[in-house]
Amino acid sequence: MFFLQILTTVVRQVKLKIKSVNFATVDMNYKLTKIKDRIWHLQFDTRYDLAMHFVRYQEFYESPNSKFRGKKFNLFDFMRWYSLEQSNGGFEYPVHWSGFNIPIRIFEKLNLIGIDDKNIYDEVMYKVYNIIKNADGNDCYLIGTYSKEKDNSTFEHEFAHALYSLNKNYKKEMDTVTKTVNTKKAYLYFGKIGYTEKVFKDELQAYASEEINNNSKLLGITKKQRKLYIDIYKKYKGSKT
Repeated sequence: MFFLQILTTVVRQVKLKIKSVNFATVDMNYKLTKIKDRIWHLQFDTRYDLAMHFVRYQEFYESPNSKFRGKKFNLFDFMRWYSLEQSNGGFEYPVHWSGFNIPIRIFEKLNLIGIDDKNIYDEVMYKVYNIIKNADGNDCYLIGTYSKEKDNSTFEHEFAHALYSLNKNYKKEMDTVTKTVNTKKAYLYFGKIGYTEKVFKDELQAYASEEINNNSKLLGITKKQRKLYIDIYKKYKGSKT
C-alpha cells in the first residue's frame, strides 16, 4: 500500500505536464464484432484484459460511488477505493466482473470532460469507439466478454442489457413483468455486490432472463415470472433493435 501511495503521488505530479502515458506495451488480443443492429461485441482472450479495458467506462457509467460515476477520475484513485472498500485489500475487480455493457454515448461524454491519466487501455477503447461511431453513430451499445468463459451465460446477460437500452418495446414488456415482482430481495443483492440503484431494474431483467443459470431464488422471483422474462428475451433476441 505504501508503494501504491508513492506511485499515485508521482503520477499525479507527472500528469500535469503530459497528456498521455503508455503504462504497458504487451500484446492484448481482442475481437470486435457487430452482432446485431446497433449492438457490438468486444471480446478479449483474458478476463483481466477485459476488465482493465472496460473499468473506466463502466464505472463512469454506473459506479455505485458518486465520486466516480459521471465524473473525471484517476484510475489509481478508483483502484485504491475498490481495493479497500469492495475487495479484501487487493484489486479484485477482474475477478468480480466477467462481463460489461455500456452505451456508446458514454465515450462522447468522457471525451468532453477529458482523461488526464490516459493509458494503453484507453487508446484501444477509443479505437473501438471510433470504429463503431463511424459505422453506426452514437446510438449504439457495446458489450464485453472474454473468450475463455465456460458457457454463454455472460454474453446472454450483457446482450439483455443492450436490448433493454435500445428497444423500447422490450424494456416496456420487461418492466411490466418486474411490476409483479417483490423486488426487495433482488435489489438488496444488487446493492450488496456493487450495483448503483439506477440500474436495479435493468439488472433484474438481465439476471432473470438467463436461461443457463436459474437465478430465481437469488432474485426472489417465481417460476412463472422467470419464464415470462426468458420468453420476452427470446422474442426480441432475433428481432430488430
